[in-house]
Amino acid sequence: MKIILDAMGGDFAPKSNVCGAVLALKEIEDLRVVLVGDKDLIKENLVGLEYDRSRLTIVNTTEIITNDDIPTKAIKQKKDSSLVVALNMLKENKGDVLVSAGSTGAVMTGGLLILGRVRGVDRPALPTVLDVNNTKMMIIDSGANTSCKPMNYVQFGIMGALYMESVYKINTPRVGLLNIGVEEKKGNEVVKQAYQALKEADINFVGNIEGNEITKSKADVVVCDGFSGNILLKFAEGLGEFFKEGLKEVFTSNVATKLAYLTVHKRIRNFFRGLDPSEIGGVPLLGLNGNIIKCHGRSDERAIKSAVITASRFSGKDVVARIEQEL
Repeated sequence: MKIILDAMGGDFAPKSNVCGAVLALKEIEDLRVVLVGDKDLIKENLVGLEYDRSRLTIVNTTEIITNDDIPTKAIKQKKDSSLVVALNMLKENKGDVLVSAGSTGAVMTGGLLILGRVRGVDRPALPTVLDVNNTKMMIIDSGANTSCKPMNYVQFGIMGALYMESVYKINTPRVGLLNIGVEEKKGNEVVKQAYQALKEADINFVGNIEGNEITKSKADVVVCDGFSGNILLKFAEGLGEFFKEGLKEVFTSNVATKLAYLTVHKRIRNFFRGLDPSEIGGVPLLGLNGNIIKCHGRSDERAIKSAVITASRFSGKDVVARIEQEL
C-alpha cells in the first residue's frame, strides 16, 4: 500500500511529518510513503534517521497552504502547494490514501474541488473516532457542517456505520442521535425530523443519546451537526487536560501520594491513552471521492505515525464505493 503524506501541513511540519512517516515504516512492512513538499527541508529532516530508502520517496513542491490562506483561493492559486499536488496524486491513483495535518478548511475545500463528492452524498463530514471502554466509537460530524438538514444526519449515520464496520470490524454498528434527552420528541425541529428519518433508514438506529451517555458505549456512531460535535469534542479535550493536571497535583503533593502513584500509574496512563487523539492520529473525511485522513494541526510525530497506520487500515476497504452504493 502507498500513503501520500502532505509533508508541509501542520504546525510542526515538516519535522513531525517526516519523523512520523519513518516511525510508521518501521511498524508496517509492506508500507510505502510518498512525502510531498519542499525537497530540501524534507531531506534535512531525514538526516540521521534510519529507514528503508526503497519505501520512502519525495515529490518536490514549492508552495505551502497555511491556516491564514482563504481555502478556495489557495486551492485555485497555489497549484504547486504540497496539499494540491498530493490531492491530484490521489485523484490520479498514485497512492491509496492521503494524510494531511494542514488546514481543515483547505483539505475539505481541496477535496471537494479536486476529488468531488461521492455520488449521492449531499455534504461530506468530518468524524472523530474515540477509544471508549476499550472499543472504538465515532462522533460525526465534528466540525465540517455547522448547520444540517435531516437528510444530512441520515447520511452521516450511514457513512459512519460503513466506516466503523469496514475499518474496525464492528458488526451492524449502533447509530445514535445526539440530543438533549432520550425521548423521541426532544430537541429542535430539525433534530426531531432527523430522528424520524434515522428511524426509517436502513441502519441500526438506537434512538437519542445524551451527552452523558457517550462514554457508556450505548452507540458505535453518534450523529450530530458539526457545531454541536465540535463543542462536544473540544470540551472533552479540555476536561481530559483538567483531570490530568488535577491528578498530577494530587499525586505529587507528598511522599505518600507519590508512593501511591507507583502502584496505579500504568492504569492511569492506559486510561488517558484512550482519550488521546494522537493514539488514532487522524480521521477520514467521509463523502469525498477519495481516501483522505485528516490529522489535528498540532500533530506531533507520534500522532502522524498513528495517522499513517490508520490510513493503512483505511486503504483497500472500498469505503467510498460502499458509501456510493448505499446512498
